[in-house]
Parts: sequence; C-alpha cells; structure tokens
Amino acid sequence: MSLYFSSGLVHLRRLRMKRNKISQLSSTTFAPTPHLQEVHLDDNALVEVQLGVFSSLKNLQILSLQYNRMRRWAPEPHLKFPSLFELDLGHNLISVLERDALAAMPVLG
Repeated sequence: MSLYFSSGLVHLRRLRMKRNKISQLSSTTFAPTPHLQEVHLDDNALVEVQLGVFSSLKNLQILSLQYNRMRRWAPEPHLKFPSLFELDLGHNLISVLERDALAAMPVLG
C-alpha cells in the first residue's frame, strides 16, 4: 500500500499512521504537507525509503520508523534536517549505519 495526501492538508503538523500496511513512500508523498513536524510510520511494511521522500519537510522534528522491514538508512546527502532531534529506526533489519548516515541531521550527528 502506498501513502498519498491531498492538497487540503497543508497545515498538518503531526502525522501518526501506525499499523496501516504502508509499504511505499514516493518522492512526492509529503509534498502537500510541508509543515509536518512529526511523522510516525511505525509498524508498517516499509522496506526502503526512496530518495526525496522527506525533502519537503524542512521543519521535521520527530521521525519514527520503528517496526518496519528496513534494511538500511541512507538519507539524501544534500538534504539538511536542521530541526530533527528524534530519529527512531528501532526494530528494523538495519545492522549497520553508514558513516554519513546522520550527516544531514546536525542535531543528531
């Protein structure tokens, strides 16, 4: 299942979509919701996060991707997440984080 939003959610600040069998996020998924500060996509079926998925979320503070099936975390190196202070990748299949995996997140890195 993919996740898509309409343009009527431009003021949305928090998104909690736990246990919805979401397996894909496209590069335009969050474009209609640029003011999101919290994204919780726990306990879904995400295997990979494609490039560009979070590029429109400049105010993102909390990103939780717990209990998915992700094998790696490799955000876009050119993106910056200056406000992100919580990243939860727990209970995935990630065994190693690449050296620069947190470079785009100055508060975490």
